[in-house]
Amino acid sequence: AVADPGPLFYPVALAFRLTPWTLLGAVLGGVALARGWPAQRVALRLLLICGLMYLLAITLLAKKFDRYALPVVPLIELLAAVGWVWAAEQLATRNARLAARATALVTGGLLALSLINLAWYHPYELSYYSPLLGGGPAAAQTIPVGWGEGYDQAMAFIVSQPDGCQRAVAVWMPTMIERYRARCWNLRSLHALRSPDNDIGYVMLYRDVIQRGLYADVVDQLASQQEPLYTVRIHGIELAYVYQLPYPIANRIDVDIGPAIRLQGYTIDAARLRTTGAITLRLQWQARAPVGQDLMLAVRLLDQAGATVAQIDVPPAGPEAPSSGWQLYKYLSRTQPLPVAGNLPAGSYWLALALYTPGDFARLTPHNPPPAPGAPAYDQTALLLGPISVP
Repeated sequence: AVADPGPLFYPVALAFRLTPWTLLGAVLGGVALARGWPAQRVALRLLLICGLMYLLAITLLAKKFDRYALPVVPLIELLAAVGWVWAAEQLATRNARLAARATALVTGGLLALSLINLAWYHPYELSYYSPLLGGGPAAAQTIPVGWGEGYDQAMAFIVSQPDGCQRAVAVWMPTMIERYRARCWNLRSLHALRSPDNDIGYVMLYRDVIQRGLYADVVDQLASQQEPLYTVRIHGIELAYVYQLPYPIANRIDVDIGPAIRLQGYTIDAARLRTTGAITLRLQWQARAPVGQDLMLAVRLLDQAGATVAQIDVPPAGPEAPSSGWQLYKYLSRTQPLPVAGNLPAGSYWLALALYTPGDFARLTPHNPPPAPGAPAYDQTALLLGPISVP
């Protein structure tokens, strides 16, 4: 984003927005006026002068958007129409055989091109940018793009997620998505977004927000810390980025296990063990690369001597989400009860976690596990969490 893009902004923006046949027609119209055609050229010249004066007036303003130049577009279209009519007349005078059909050929050809162009960009007509200048990708690097197109795709993706209808969504302008979602928040700071009180599960960043430098702290931190879960691309333009925020978790550790999986954090609740007969464990996973296989999670409850007093083996994110199908960068959270004997003595315990392949029971090695002072000696391929105080 810049304070003032300069005097060439509107000429460039108009060139991107106009079709090639409109630009060519405008050039032909300029030639026709220079050659003294048509008879109403004085009125046409006055209209064009008014258009140029309007462009000059809005160019003097620091705030610039391509939509501000809309009043000039009908005048350019009028000039282009004059150019094509003049071209048809010139064709008719130079080729007698085409004289009767010249106007019909030009009119029919332009109408067909316009209808094809309209059908190609429907229903996102605002995503049109002249292919002569590189189309949408070139426009996105040159002028502000995005006027709400793609919001529907981003919201459809969020709603399709298992928790998409439960967790709130943070966007720049909540009124834009209220037709899709009832629970939406305004973008503030990343700290506010990650507050457990807000229960914000997804953030949608729009191209226009990024280009204008709005909420730069949120944009920079999200982009540097994680990849978007979903990107909306329309006619070559990346218009919207959907980021998933992690679930509120008590302990964040960010431990990579094997080449593809990260354990982002965990919550352990042993307070109700005596009434429920289980320790509740919530783990939050993320695939950093394609996993490619279904893994199992070994959970062992260890006493201070390292002896196993309770255990389970389950899919890490549950049977409904096998690891071979984990989407890249998506957070998966599952609350897993660990059944424990009712007569378990009170004291301090540790959880040992290990991911393994069920075919050969080969374990994946954790990288940079958090320090576990006071933990009992155990297998180096297991991640030790604790201590856990059992009342």
